[in-house]
Amino acid sequence: MRAWIAAALGLVLGFSAAVAAAADPLPLPPLNLLAPSPTPTSEPTPSPQPAPRKERAVERPPTPAQSPRQEVALPNPLPPPGLSGAREPQGPVRRTDPLLSYIPELQSLGVDPGLAARRILAPFPVAAPAWYLDDWHAPRLNPYPHLHTGTDIFAAEGSPVVASASGVVARLAEEYLGGIVLYLAGDDGVVYYYAHLSGYAPGIEEGKRVAPGDLVAFVGNTGDAQGGPAHLHFQVHPGGGLPVSPVPLLDSWLAGAPSRARAMLEEARSRAWWRWEILFPLRLVTETLADGPPPEALARLDEIRAERLAQLLPEEDREAFEGSGLPVLAAG
Repeated sequence: MRAWIAAALGLVLGFSAAVAAAADPLPLPPLNLLAPSPTPTSEPTPSPQPAPRKERAVERPPTPAQSPRQEVALPNPLPPPGLSGAREPQGPVRRTDPLLSYIPELQSLGVDPGLAARRILAPFPVAAPAWYLDDWHAPRLNPYPHLHTGTDIFAAEGSPVVASASGVVARLAEEYLGGIVLYLAGDDGVVYYYAHLSGYAPGIEEGKRVAPGDLVAFVGNTGDAQGGPAHLHFQVHPGGGLPVSPVPLLDSWLAGAPSRARAMLEEARSRAWWRWEILFPLRLVTETLADGPPPEALARLDEIRAERLAQLLPEEDREAFEGSGLPVLAAG
């Protein structure tokens, strides 16, 4: 009997172990009741942070509105203190007025007078009646003793100031001595410095490209010139270095103005002749058929006829031609 009971008990225990093994094939390790429990710390152990993901820079082409600005090393326009090497201003006085005598005729041919002044005088920086002399290294006492390192070009306040070279407007600022100033970094490697301005032309901003004769600012008397006559203080810095006298440049620019004025006049005349030779007679005929020719039209027609005779015929032949009644053709 005892043997039978032991065998039955063994069979039951074996079956139970088999069932437990099938339910949990990976038994837990035995629990060590004698192992000390870990002591809690005051600071929790930080969990590891994932490594920062590196963002790949994306190259985007510049848009026209956000073109890359060219960094230009700008010179210091302030002259050093001291009067060593000072000299008195040298004559003669240079004036732009005679060069602007072409403008009335250009205006009569349909050319805007402001545009005419800029095209005739540029790259001279003031496109208006102005005067200057050689005041390079003239002594200046305010606000400290120093030599004048530019040329003062006197003109009415508000007179147009133009770019003297193709380049980039590198800086617009307001300075203690120069007042409202503009730095133009020329493509020729020269930095042009305009000071004592009354303001900038519409649309002028740092980074803007300009061409010779483009309107950039207006003459004033800001900075240490406040209270004095309006003028443009003009400096040139070859290579962005120390300034040199602008007078040779200014003189050469004005020396080329008469040829520019004559070329502009020829261009305007060549564009305007058809207005008088074709449109004016046509208008005259139209008005004659309607109400008869107006006196001013007849007078102008006589003037045109006389001008064409002077261009086409020698003086000794004009009298005979005037009595012939033949039409006057346009000068070729």
